[in-house]
Amino acid sequence: MKNKKTFFSKLFAFFIINSVLLTGIFFVIAGAYIKSSTEDFFSQELKTNASAITPYILAYAENKNYRDLNLLVKSISARVNNRITVIEPDGTVAADSQSDASLMPNHYDRDEVRSVIEGSPFCVSLRHSPTLNENTLYAAVPLTSNGALQAVLRLSMPIKTVNLFTRKTFKSIFIVFAWFFLISIAAAYFISKKMTSGIALLNKAALNISEGNFNEKILIRSDDEIETLADSFNKMSDDVKQLETLKKDFIINASHELKTPLTSIIGFAETIETGQLPPETAHYLSIIKKQAQRLSNIVNDLLSLSLLETVKKIDKQNVDIIKIISDCVSLYKKKTEEKGIVIITDVAKDLKPAYANEFNIEQLFINLIDNAVKYTEKGRIEIKAANYDACFIKISVADTGIGIAKEHLARIFERFYVADKSRSKQTGGTGLGLSIVRHILNVNGGSISVESVEKKGAVFTVTLPAAAD
Repeated sequence: MKNKKTFFSKLFAFFIINSVLLTGIFFVIAGAYIKSSTEDFFSQELKTNASAITPYILAYAENKNYRDLNLLVKSISARVNNRITVIEPDGTVAADSQSDASLMPNHYDRDEVRSVIEGSPFCVSLRHSPTLNENTLYAAVPLTSNGALQAVLRLSMPIKTVNLFTRKTFKSIFIVFAWFFLISIAAAYFISKKMTSGIALLNKAALNISEGNFNEKILIRSDDEIETLADSFNKMSDDVKQLETLKKDFIINASHELKTPLTSIIGFAETIETGQLPPETAHYLSIIKKQAQRLSNIVNDLLSLSLLETVKKIDKQNVDIIKIISDCVSLYKKKTEEKGIVIITDVAKDLKPAYANEFNIEQLFINLIDNAVKYTEKGRIEIKAANYDACFIKISVADTGIGIAKEHLARIFERFYVADKSRSKQTGGTGLGLSIVRHILNVNGGSISVESVEKKGAVFTVTLPAAAD
């Protein structure tokens, strides 16, 4: 009895120690990954916001109209929820959305500012802000006209905003794993308890079978997994030869399937290592870059989804849909011209503004238009927008692309669901774009539907709440 209790204690302790170690390792890795990914996500958000407001800031910077520029950056800052600073090429602060620019010191020595002045197209910096006396995430881009640098546009946000999002994400993961850990302890206890009752018989049977005595039979009646395991032992003597054969076949087949990719990987690695690069190197590097970019897109999209799923309240304002459609169409002008696609817009002149989050809606249209461009070869994309049912506006994005098969329509808004997997890989799709669209509409009180005929195109129809009159 004493030995049985000791064995139970050791088995139970083994389960607990492994659970603690695995949970600890997971949290260390997850914490570092979430922090890094979150900073990358917000850095990209700052860059996106900077690109969006550059045309407006540049006009004032060119004319040295700093009085109006200060008013403009304060207005835009309230909408994008970022601090905005405009710095002249000599480091003088021309405008700032939170402080008096005339009282601010020269910013030439700021890493992100100096980097852009010296020619970098984009620079991110995480450091302490002397002006605000707090750690801050900065992103800077150049404002150029006719090839000449007019000023540096810098957007920033307190690192506490980034940390808050990280903590919320980590807290959710912690709660899940805390429950998982508690359940694991309970399960480990009961499993250990049950296993010890018949472990001696099972051990003896296992030893006999390992010695080639396949006629060994044991009898356990405990109405639990141990009884099932005992029955499995009784069948093992009859099946073991067949299993041995299957195991050998499996090893041969698995080795054959893995041989080709492993040989390719080793060959590429050895080629690069020796420095004897073939002419196809550019092709290989292109593949690596493409797949890495696809993985990056997936991470960014997952972070977007996570943010949309965890946010409880979003800032809403009147959103100019006409302007957003125009901006998004301009964004894809080059790509559509290259593919021979014509974009037609049919927007009602009396279209009401939407009442929603402006950044969300911009992301919504980018995803829908990007989706249409990816799956259309030489054709047209038609965007319509009109007032609908007094309190809503309706927007449709129609294309003449490959369309969506009927059996896929019900699932295309699921994350990672791709109707045409081969084409998605070619275009770099992540399988998350339409899922993000659906979540954006959920948090903004809108809806989406899709109609499609395979090989003839698809129509995505969005409804959004209209701003009050």
